[in-house]
Amino acid sequence: MLAFKAAMIITEDMYEERVLNNYRFYVYKADVAGIEMPIFVSIKNKVEVGDCIYAETVYLTNYKENIKTPKEFALRLGNFKIIDKDNFVPMSYLNVIVHGKLVKTEKAILKKVGAEGRLFLACTLCVKNERKKEFNMLIVSFNKIAKEINKLSHSTYLDIEGRLVPTKYTQGFEIRVSKVTVVDRNKNREGS
Repeated sequence: MLAFKAAMIITEDMYEERVLNNYRFYVYKADVAGIEMPIFVSIKNKVEVGDCIYAETVYLTNYKENIKTPKEFALRLGNFKIIDKDNFVPMSYLNVIVHGKLVKTEKAILKKVGAEGRLFLACTLCVKNERKKEFNMLIVSFNKIAKEINKLSHSTYLDIEGRLVPTKYTQGFEIRVSKVTVVDRNKNREGS
């Protein structure tokens, strides 16, 4: 899992706990760039409804277990600090970084969309959560990035940077890709 930064306001205590890899987390809801999302906060840290948080390390994960293509995602907080409301600057967009395996089906076809005829490609990124369980995320790309992803083969490992946004016509979220990096899975293996 890859980390990114985020600013948020705690909006609700879900009165729920999660255990991830033997670590316990409290579950809250937060407003992150105008998106209401569940967040996981280590039980070592105390937050309250109304707290403004700036997190240096945030991880995008699935909220509900055992759903292959979730409609709702969560943020797991690593290092963060509670800041004064007067100094809080809300984010305009939630920019995320994720690592996963590209899944291209027969529906993943490069096509032109809109009045401008921009190139568009939608496909799936298979991501692993903290428990090494896979789940899928919809990724969409335009123009140059769409061409770049279209050239990649199915099952290519990628680091994706992009904006997490609600999907336009269905319930759920998509990542609008702004940068893609191919990851060589053999590069860091010992003896290779």
